[in-house]
Amino acid sequence: MSAGKRGIDLLIWLCVFTVVCIIIISLRFWAATISRRRIFPDDAMIVFALANTIALEGVVIWAIFNGLGKHTGELNPYEFGVQFKLILASGVTWLLGTVFIKFSVLWLYTRVFSTKEFKRQAHIMMGVVGCYGIAFFVLFMTQCKPIDQQWNPHPGGSCRDLVIQELTSVSLNMVIDIIIVFLPLPVLWKLQLATRSKLVVSVMFSIGLITIGVMAWRLQFTIATLHDTDFVFNLYDIGLISLLELWLGVIAACIPTLGPLLKSYVKPVLTKLTSPSDRATRSQSGNASKVDSKTGLHSKKHYSQIEDGFDNGFNQMNGMELASVTTKIESGTAVKAMTDTRGVIYVQHEIEAK
Repeated sequence: MSAGKRGIDLLIWLCVFTVVCIIIISLRFWAATISRRRIFPDDAMIVFALANTIALEGVVIWAIFNGLGKHTGELNPYEFGVQFKLILASGVTWLLGTVFIKFSVLWLYTRVFSTKEFKRQAHIMMGVVGCYGIAFFVLFMTQCKPIDQQWNPHPGGSCRDLVIQELTSVSLNMVIDIIIVFLPLPVLWKLQLATRSKLVVSVMFSIGLITIGVMAWRLQFTIATLHDTDFVFNLYDIGLISLLELWLGVIAACIPTLGPLLKSYVKPVLTKLTSPSDRATRSQSGNASKVDSKTGLHSKKHYSQIEDGFDNGFNQMNGMELASVTTKIESGTAVKAMTDTRGVIYVQHEIEAK
């Protein structure tokens, strides 16, 4: 049992990104603690996705020390068999990882937006992702008849073409991810938010485009190596790209939940770095009361709810923050108040009474 140079390089990638993913999920739960919110299903889903990613990494490490990344002709029969066992195990763990990353993102959508039509679309996409997961789980488990045909050949046994399965899986996965990334954007841009705020939130939701780019890379590489017989040498690249999909997916799913940390630790630092003159300008522009020259009435700041924001404190730097919200609309001496005790995003803007 020995690892080649390419295998050691892959091992370094594994160590670095495993640490990064564990850190960012830890930050997600730290943010939840700061905001005093309960743990939601999307939090549990992303933890399950990471668990499957780590399980995949364990199988990859086993394959690395049995020749993964070497040229196929350098492997003995046992090492060659290990690479096929890797394909079966990685298919299941990768599938569960990518499916639950998608579930986590979609569940987060249902917490962020309360529009019934949008929630219905998110639930439909959950169903699509679930069907995708079940269908390809069955395909991966029935790739060969019997299941160990590739590393322990049986008379009369057979296996389907791996390339067709790979191309179909990656292509459908890309389509689903593209839909998930762009699903909330039309709803977001219809909200009464400042353009800057819309852009910032859009970027937060669109980080998954990086993962889609990695999938496109995987698809291109698979097509480029269709007729290459050095199977184990190429398996190194497929393994690295597949793991990058999961690592970046975990990171992208966690970033929108880190608002409380930005508010508690990043914003104060940025405030200190801002010049006094800038702060004074913002203070004057943020005055909560104005007098209409025609009516003499005072207009008040008005908070309009976006619904279930990013975990009780998303991004105050962009004009948004989360908390329990009291919405007040004042005109003259008549006042109506409505209190919503759920965590929401709300936007502050001015309404002048006339």
